[in-house]
Amino acid sequence: RAGRARTQQLASLTEASADAILSLDQTGHIVSWNRGAERMLGYGADSATGAGLDLFLVDTSELATLLESRHVIQNYDTEARTRDGRTLRVNVTQTRLQRNGNSASLLIMRDVTARRERETIIEEERARIARDLHDGVAQTLYFAALQADLGLQQLGQDPQPVREMLGEIGVKIREVIRDVRRTIFALRPLDWSEGDFLNALSRFADGFAEQMGWQLHVTIDEKVAPIPARLQLTLYRVVQESFNNIAKHAAPSNVWLTLERDAGGSITLVIRDDGAGFNPEKIDSGLGLEQMRARVRRNGGRLTMESAPGQGASICVTLPGQRNSHD
Repeated sequence: RAGRARTQQLASLTEASADAILSLDQTGHIVSWNRGAERMLGYGADSATGAGLDLFLVDTSELATLLESRHVIQNYDTEARTRDGRTLRVNVTQTRLQRNGNSASLLIMRDVTARRERETIIEEERARIARDLHDGVAQTLYFAALQADLGLQQLGQDPQPVREMLGEIGVKIREVIRDVRRTIFALRPLDWSEGDFLNALSRFADGFAEQMGWQLHVTIDEKVAPIPARLQLTLYRVVQESFNNIAKHAAPSNVWLTLERDAGGSITLVIRDDGAGFNPEKIDSGLGLEQMRARVRRNGGRLTMESAPGQGASICVTLPGQRNSHD
């Protein structure tokens, strides 16, 4: 009775787990498939049972080789395909189970897509901040120091050029203060609790606009909620990168942010400004647009951009955001 009770308890924990937990027979075919696997990958137990790991894992050969040599695999990072075609980053643990002389195995898989996305964002932010400090703050301060030295040399000869230099130094220092404030704001944690994403996005946009002195116009369609967790980081990152580009290059008075969902479930984000604009054919690779496009593309969406010198700029992102049980 005690053994049956423990077995039932383990079965209940397995079914309640958010991780995918499955067992395989000695031929590598799936024998059991919990609800966590169904929620994560989209396959029901009926369609998964009897299939091999290549049903959802991108590369199974290396995993099989490691299991053969080690008998236990821990924290193996790979990619998995969902039933609806999405790609997930997953962390796999697999161990052999000896049953009547046959080598079955147990596999536990955790979806780490959001965590990896956050780590990528942090690395990109570090690289961007380092680049901004080197190309902006450091060079501006160096220029101001040279002007100050030159002003000291001319102070006893003709004070008028020195006054002009001091005025330029003041302008440059204020630019540095603005850039440093923007950098400090960008270092704030990118985090929000479940169900609070839209509020977090609005807070970020309001705070950034206040730092830069923009008039911000935010329109969020009430039908856009809830946004699938797999899309939240992508939308946040596009807003963050777009605002940084506007701050560095556009000098606008007004910025518009619109977020809505169409009848088919697709989510559209539009960010527009009335700043300096640019020629899209001569775009600077430092704008981070390729990273944004790649991130949007990974989620099955598309990013388009419109601009012209003196006419501001607009970025539009459309993502498939149909509500389903696996979001």
